[in-house]
Amino acid sequence: MFIRLAYRSFGPVLRGIALGAVLLVPAFALVPALPVAAQQATPCVDCVLYAYTDLNLRKGPAIDAVVLARVPKAAAVRRTTGAEVNGYAPVTYAGIPGWVVALGLVASPAEVEPDAAPAPTAAPAAPAPAPPAASANQRVTLAPLNLRAGPSPDAALVGMLPAGTVVTLTGAGAEGGYVTVDANGTPGWLLADLIGPVA
Repeated sequence: MFIRLAYRSFGPVLRGIALGAVLLVPAFALVPALPVAAQQATPCVDCVLYAYTDLNLRKGPAIDAVVLARVPKAAAVRRTTGAEVNGYAPVTYAGIPGWVVALGLVASPAEVEPDAAPAPTAAPAAPAPAPPAASANQRVTLAPLNLRAGPSPDAALVGMLPAGTVVTLTGAGAEGGYVTVDANGTPGWLLADLIGPVA
């Protein structure tokens, strides 16, 4: 009796869930940091995808897995069989099988933003002061990224960081491919594979 009553009461909701019709998605989850194609799962199998930014080709689907190679921005990779695991997609690059961050892949090279052309430089009147030395804990975002409140793509959005933003690793945590950072006084979590050393 209770099951029948519960189904009558919640049946429409349960059917909505089964059909994917529940719209309980928080607004911050809809804010893109990468192109829409890069945010969607890469459902293709045995297809060619492109690196949105430089990516680490890892031996396994984890942030602490050995880096086998660096996949340069706009390079083609073959998406191989197998499901995404921990936000990593199985791929082959230059004949090497491995895993890359799935959000770093796009369907066509046209979706990869070109690097900014260097601005023409005029001869300086006087030598510019040397920039402060980069701390060993400083990193730079390799692509536009969402700064999150936790180590998950579902965690609350704290802010959006454009490509080239310098952040400081806090060492407070590393989990699920995310690390804790301080972005100009704002703490949060970023995808570790999409930040790199400051040049």
